[in-house]
Amino acid sequence: MNASAYYSVQGTEIYLFSEKGDYGLGNVYLVAGERCQYWCPNRLEQQDMSDSLETYDFYHGAKYTGSSSIDGVKVDNYAWDEDLGPIVMNSLTLAVRPDTGAPVHQTRKLTPFGNFIGWSNSTWTTFTPGAPAASAFTVLNKEYCEQGNEG
Repeated sequence: MNASAYYSVQGTEIYLFSEKGDYGLGNVYLVAGERCQYWCPNRLEQQDMSDSLETYDFYHGAKYTGSSSIDGVKVDNYAWDEDLGPIVMNSLTLAVRPDTGAPVHQTRKLTPFGNFIGWSNSTWTTFTPGAPAASAFTVLNKEYCEQGNEG
């Protein structure tokens, strides 16, 4: 199964990309309070999600910018842009542990069509490489989950 799960205080978003077999788009489910609140058709491919570690631009444009430390952890730093043709849409930096390659921190400068609108930061307090347990992608009470309104 091709899936991602994001856990937060608001609930869990579970993306089941291969659920429908339509080019890996599948559905996204919001689970909170031990039950599925709603589901929607997913409009993103996994590599297009905001904190994905497998974007096209990362693989083809990331450059090593040196080493530093974050909260006492030694990291190697990389930077790249995500472009729409000649227009920079986002500028990113990623700090990884040199001993394991595990991500520590990512910063995204949001500049759609050249207009700065803010920052998005992701910090990994723990990162375990490899496949997570299948239970991370369990949609509780999925059979009772209703489609949400995208508007």
